[in-house]
Amino acid sequence: MTPFLETLIASCALVPARPGFVGVEVDLVPAGRPAAGRVPLRHGFLEVRPSGPAVLSGPPSPGAAVALTRMTADLALAGPRTFTGGVRVNLEAGLDERGLLGLPRRWALAHAVAPVLAAAFANSPLRDGRPTGWRSLRQASRIPPAAADLAAHLGAADLPVSARGHLAVDVADAQAGDDWQVPVAVITALLDEPRAAVQALGAVEPLRGEARLWERAARDGLSDPMLARAARLCFVAAYEGLARQGVGRDTRDTVAAFADRYVMRARCPADDVLASA
Repeated sequence: MTPFLETLIASCALVPARPGFVGVEVDLVPAGRPAAGRVPLRHGFLEVRPSGPAVLSGPPSPGAAVALTRMTADLALAGPRTFTGGVRVNLEAGLDERGLLGLPRRWALAHAVAPVLAAAFANSPLRDGRPTGWRSLRQASRIPPAAADLAAHLGAADLPVSARGHLAVDVADAQAGDDWQVPVAVITALLDEPRAAVQALGAVEPLRGEARLWERAARDGLSDPMLARAARLCFVAAYEGLARQGVGRDTRDTVAAFADRYVMRARCPADDVLASA
């Protein structure tokens, strides 16, 4: 990477800001495929592209609870839809300091928990209706992005954790039903709730230096014992953090149900898809 590019990343990739605001993006294909363009909704907007999935983007919201409420309302206005891609969570970068809310610590934490969460939310195991050998084919396509790609597409690099002024965490495949709310709630709690963040760092510490961790997350999901253990600890920390953040019981119950069905049993949603296939 050239010195110029290093300077560019350091100077503008992340804009210091206090954690608290949450943005959500969901990939989907609306019924009827409307013309390409941007359709305003109650809170955010639906951006329809000439090809590929449309993106439903919610506005920056004060906390996960408000972000989830707004996205739920906009999903209803968007009409019948099919989730095809993933659920992305956008968080503030952090403060320009080295403390608990500091940008360097949040950047490191996001990267540390990302493969664990990718394994927990893996749900794209098929291609043309057939198993591929990966729990998350979507994440597998990212192992490892070339430096040339980063240089050419800095603003639009398709990475699990990206610097876009804010912190963009894209580790969750599409989830069934209302389970799209789970990655939003869990990621926000682990990154923004101080005690949960400390617990998450402890949970992923045994993974430091583990070989081919991203490959294992995308291929094996939570059938990998080390990822499964870290995921269990992260979900417990997130659930407790959501309560401290004042997130409502309905959302916490949804997270608990997902954890009970998948995480605590060392399973991910892709395992259901594979069983059906």
